[in-house]
Amino acid sequence: MAIFYCKMKKSSRGGKKLSAVAHMEYINREGRYKNKEDLIEKQTKNLPKEFKDIEEFWKSCEAYERVNANLFRELEIALPKELTREENKKLVKAFAEHLFGEDYVYNYAIHQPKDFGGDPQPHVHLMFCERKLDGIERTKEKFFKQHYSFNPGKSGAKKNVYWSKKEALENIREDWETFINFELEKRGIEKVSRKSLRDQKREAEANGDYEKAKRLDRDPIQIEGSILYKKEKELTEEEKIKKDIFKSKRILRAGSKHIKKMLEKIKDLKEKLSKMTKEEYEILEKIREIDSKINLTKGKIDDIKIENTVYNLMSNKEYYNLLNDNKKIEKELKHTKDKNKIMQLKIRRDKNIQKIENIKRDIKNNPKKRYIFNKRIENIKYKYEKKVKELEKEKQEYFEEIKEKYKDYSDIRKELYSKKHLHHILQEKGEKEIKKIEKEFSKILEILSEDSELLREEMRIKNKLTTGEYEEINNEIEQLKKDIDFLKKEIKKETSGKEIYKEMLEDKSGTLREKEAAQKNMNNKIKTQFDKEIKKNSNPKVKEKIRIEKILNNIDKTKKLDKVLKKDSGKNKNSNLKSKTSKKNNLHLNPKIKNEDGELRGNFTLKDLEYLEDFER
Repeated sequence: MAIFYCKMKKSSRGGKKLSAVAHMEYINREGRYKNKEDLIEKQTKNLPKEFKDIEEFWKSCEAYERVNANLFRELEIALPKELTREENKKLVKAFAEHLFGEDYVYNYAIHQPKDFGGDPQPHVHLMFCERKLDGIERTKEKFFKQHYSFNPGKSGAKKNVYWSKKEALENIREDWETFINFELEKRGIEKVSRKSLRDQKREAEANGDYEKAKRLDRDPIQIEGSILYKKEKELTEEEKIKKDIFKSKRILRAGSKHIKKMLEKIKDLKEKLSKMTKEEYEILEKIREIDSKINLTKGKIDDIKIENTVYNLMSNKEYYNLLNDNKKIEKELKHTKDKNKIMQLKIRRDKNIQKIENIKRDIKNNPKKRYIFNKRIENIKYKYEKKVKELEKEKQEYFEEIKEKYKDYSDIRKELYSKKHLHHILQEKGEKEIKKIEKEFSKILEILSEDSELLREEMRIKNKLTTGEYEEINNEIEQLKKDIDFLKKEIKKETSGKEIYKEMLEDKSGTLREKEAAQKNMNNKIKTQFDKEIKKNSNPKVKEKIRIEKILNNIDKTKKLDKVLKKDSGKNKNSNLKSKTSKKNNLHLNPKIKNEDGELRGNFTLKDLEYLEDFER
């Protein structure tokens, strides 16, 4: 429902004077406000040719106006949510032209932030100068000087005292009511009123509209501007109480609207959940088991993991023993302070590293072993890829099979890991199962986030949006990190230039912090555009990352929603559900992939022997 809000403000508020330039930057989302993403449109009108832009106009105003003068006035007006952005733009433009014509310099900005519930709150800030344009050319300084009617050419533009009168605001409010109601009436939407709640209630009672009168029977949220804009230390005890009451009322009103919306959403969700049939979600569970197996198998198709497996098999498990021993050494080094023990551990670690390198060198330098090594890697990869294809085919067949059975779903794939599906899993198998799914997808996201192809694609998009600046600053950060690592190593050594290195380290660290902050600001600035570009991207890895991020987001929302539903119902069913969860239910999350031809851990097959015979011949 549209609301009526139209307020006039001036630069002198509650004993303090606002900067015209700072306020212009705020409404235009410039300077330190450039990261705010709610700006819809900004416009400047009737600017004299002596000023290159509106910023220069307001800077000159601050420089040349009298010390005690009012620098500007501002209209803050709420726009109807029911109108589109373009319709609101036209409405604001028409209203501003009606108010000022070509007689006054003004600029405005339309903002559309979101409230607690995510609903848009469109409004406009209309900033104007009270000096009336008379067609006389003046210098920047002269424009803001005192006006003399007997010699207008050699004095400043005249200030119109009409804007300081009470009737000016009354007339503006009346005009805005006419403008907005004309647009609302055309669309069959309930009109708004500039009158107070008390007057509106009396009118409703007089017309016999008691339901409307009941809605209007509430206290208005208002306070004198002199109290609101005063400094805290300048307020009297009575004014402090008034200000606290005003703030509390405003928060309660906004909060109550949000709570009402949340309760409606919960009610709607409860209805949807009650309509779910067990059969539908049992089918989805079977598909989820296949999906989980696919994810697990894909996680194993990693060059380094497969190579390590083959090195281990070809070294009679010595390779993994050495790697595991080094992991234990690293843990011990973190917790021990004994210098002799540290030295012994480091010697043992270096020997292990040398043995690992010898195993690798032995295989690489021996043609026969190298051939076996490559064939094993190829064989393991082939088996994993074959398994993934088989599972994908099985999953697709399942989708096709249930397509006709459940025609309510336009696309059954959208239901897999949806909030409704996850809620069903939570109810049937408990929170433990949800955590397992979350862990599984978090691992996949972690792998994808480090993928070089995906990182290159993201870098390409960021470079495109920043015209190459992002890669430049990223390269600088990488170089600084390398320099810092080098300096830290040099400081640890007992060298003569230790103090110089410390100074250089401090300097480099400071530069790194600055560059990282600049990169963070750059990321914030391009976030919206970057998200749009990523969604349009056809790269399969990018699409997979978006899908997994969405699933993790659904999991997070499901957990939060479950807490709300538990609070709302006052029943604690989850403890019973958890006790029913057995190992059998969770088997599908850790399936052991086996193949009829042989195990996947890299053992020889008959085909390997055939290759070997050919090689020896």
